[in-house]
Amino acid sequence: TSTFANGATFATTGGNVGINSSTPFAKLSVQGSADNNPVFDVASSTGASMLRVLANGNVGIGTGTPAKLFEISSSVGNAQMRLTATGNTANYMEWYRNGSRVGYWGNDTAGDRMMIATESATGELIFSTDAAAAMRFKTNGIERMIILSGGNIGIGTTTPYDKLTVWNGNITTDDGTTS
Repeated sequence: TSTFANGATFATTGGNVGINSSTPFAKLSVQGSADNNPVFDVASSTGASMLRVLANGNVGIGTGTPAKLFEISSSVGNAQMRLTATGNTANYMEWYRNGSRVGYWGNDTAGDRMMIATESATGELIFSTDAAAAMRFKTNGIERMIILSGGNIGIGTTTPYDKLTVWNGNITTDDGTTS
């Protein structure tokens, strides 16, 4: 074990390397300290943090100060994440609560459909805007339906003037009546 001027230690045991750990348990073990310094940081040539792990466990990609458990940030473009699978496998993210899967978002094994699902028998799937904003639905790049913040729904129009406005089309009921 070697100790540096700043108090950090470096140890090797059985082929494992430890930083601030005299008993490394993996090929590379990095143990944090009591201060607020990052536990792990990968920086660019300019010193900007590209990947940082804080002492509280928060992980940041593109940020040196992740405010949540996992945060992706970009100052030069869109903060994007990609899931890629080959063959007939599904890409999806799962949400768990108290050890049980409550929902997922991803594509099916054929890879041609996106799904958002809830799996709880009592769970609801809620689409929401937290401000006075509209909710828009598009297919093939064209807006087909809108729900305004006041609750009016428009099909074929972006300016519904009543609770339900169908523009340039018919409404058919289950008994075949068309209006």
